[in-house]
This record gives sequence, structure tokens and C-alpha cells, in this order.
Amino acid sequence: RNITDEWERRQQLQDVIKEREMLVKETHHRIKNNLATITGLLELHIMKSDSEEVRDALSESMNRVQSIGSIHEKLYETEGLASIRIDNYIEALTDQFCSSVATLDDTATINFELELSPISLKTRQVVPLGLVINELITNAHKHAFDDGSGTVKILCSEQDEQITLQVRDNGKGLPDDLDIQEMNSLGLKLIETLAQQLEAEFSFESNNGTTFTMSFAKQTI
Repeated sequence: RNITDEWERRQQLQDVIKEREMLVKETHHRIKNNLATITGLLELHIMKSDSEEVRDALSESMNRVQSIGSIHEKLYETEGLASIRIDNYIEALTDQFCSSVATLDDTATINFELELSPISLKTRQVVPLGLVINELITNAHKHAFDDGSGTVKILCSEQDEQITLQVRDNGKGLPDDLDIQEMNSLGLKLIETLAQQLEAEFSFESNNGTTFTMSFAKQTI
């Protein structure tokens, strides 16, 4: 009798866990669809706007929304809901960015070179990491290349539970007299805020292009 009761209790517990996992997956699916709706509205406004400045601002917002949406899509697709393979996520993010750029400017071409270790991160770290990458490749597209075309290399590795991200472009680099700390752009402020969320150290270097390096501890709990 006791063995039967224990088996039934465990079976009920497994059923509850499966049900909750399905509810969480459905939540991620709905969030992804809602974000896709927002993206569609932003894209519609971009197409209707006659102002290049407005189109650029809306395009950046659209890419940020798509970056978050990709995370929820990956969570919906994966078996485990607590973490995401960031190599797969970065690949999807860069493909998405290329499609977005091609829609808005068919003369620009961004080539991505990826060197990504198979790392899984907690969702709370993937969101700011994805947004940082999105800001960096957006800035490269806007400022690094005179004709909007060039190569961006993204490297991500792990050693002793320390994650290192590096994003390099082969553009014109930073002006010699530029002080990163004095810059007041929204993109840089966002990168600083996201780095703080990750408790990360980051730096910029200008040498045959611009290199951004960021390092932070991998969360395991």
C-alpha cells in the first residue's frame, strides 16, 4: 500500500511539473508573438516615414524588440527552460539582423564571422548579452562603415566559468580624440547599463577597426 501511494504521489508530481512546463512554454510563445506584432507595427511606421532620422530610430527599436523576441523563441523551442545555448542564439540574432538591414537598405551588406563556444547561460544573462550584441552590430552598421557594408567578427568563449565576448569590426575605427567615457549616446548608455546588469567589465579599442571586449562570471544558480 505504501509503495503504491508513493508511486501515485510521484506520478502526480511529474504531471504537475509537465503541466507547468507547458504553461511556461505557452507564455514564452505568446510573448514572442506579441513582440512580433510590435515589430510589425514598427516596420510599418518605418516604411511610411519620410524622415531618415525617424526611420533609423524606429529601426534600432525594432532590432531591440527582435533581439528579445528571439530569446523567447529559443526558450519555447528548448527542452530546458532555465538556460539557452548562446552560440545558437547569436547565430539567429545575426541572421535576423542581416534580414532587417536588407529590408531597409538593399545596398548594405554586413558579413558576420562567428567563433562561438557551445555555452549555455541562464535566461537572465542572455537577455542583456543579446541586447549588448545588438547595440554593437547596429553601431558598426551605422558608424564603422562609410557605405554601410563591412565585416563584424563575434567571438564568445568560456574559461573557468568566466564568459568573454568580443565584437570586432573592420571599419574606420574610433576618432583619435574620442573619449568613450564622455560619449552621451543612447547606445553607449544602454551598453553600460546592460554591462552593470551582468556585473561585467568592458572596454573599447580602436585598431584597424573597433574592438569591444566584455567579461563576466557565468551564473550557475
